Amino acid sequence: MKNLKLDGRADIIKFVKDELGKLPKGSIILDAAAGDPDYQVRVDGHHYYTVDLCVGDINWRYNLIDVIGNLEQLPFRDGSFDAVICTEVLEHMRDPQIVMSEICRVTKKGGKVFVSAPMEKFVHQAPYDFFRYTPYGFARLFEVAGFSSWNISPIGGYFRLMAAQIAYLKTFLLPKSENLFIKVLRYPIKILFIVFIEFILANILYFIDGLDKKRLSTIGHIAIAVK
Repeated sequence: MKNLKLDGRADIIKFVKDELGKLPKGSIILDAAAGDPDYQVRVDGHHYYTVDLCVGDINWRYNLIDVIGNLEQLPFRDGSFDAVICTEVLEHMRDPQIVMSEICRVTKKGGKVFVSAPMEKFVHQAPYDFFRYTPYGFARLFEVAGFSSWNISPIGGYFRLMAAQIAYLKTFLLPKSENLFIKVLRYPIKILFIVFIEFILANILYFIDGLDKKRLSTIGHIAIAVK
């Protein structure tokens, strides 16, 4: 069961939409490592450009990317963009500091960068998955890149993280099988699992997440950096 509310994707979408909505109409925005259009967040009234190396997922529609390029050497002039979107990307970069410095370079003075990256997540898009980020790691990237200020926020706390992880229990307890008899036998168990574990228990954990005040365990972080 894919639950955007629990796994943090809904938070990232809302974060980017809210920040895009605050920009002046007609802003020029770069979506760095934009990926498939289904994952691109947009607010009407701006001009968007996409760049991606196009190696992450063979099923994505990379033919719709504007520029095929490496984020470590962006093919744009200094100060080309009013804002840059870079969500769930940095964990896939071989040298994230170079990438962040390049993003800073192509951002106008006073422009903003909207970033997210996981702190706790399974390996994905292998073999292009290299890093996980604490808030201090984020801050280091921004500082060295040359941003003037930044704000970093966790996506939930410990209980939210546990809620997100619960969905993967089914992968281990009920592995896929091509045997029809096993499929039929497992079906009622699968339904009970989805209802009681992935829905009821996961949502209970989601709603008690406020008990974790420190939020040292989290799905990931969202951040705004200003050049």
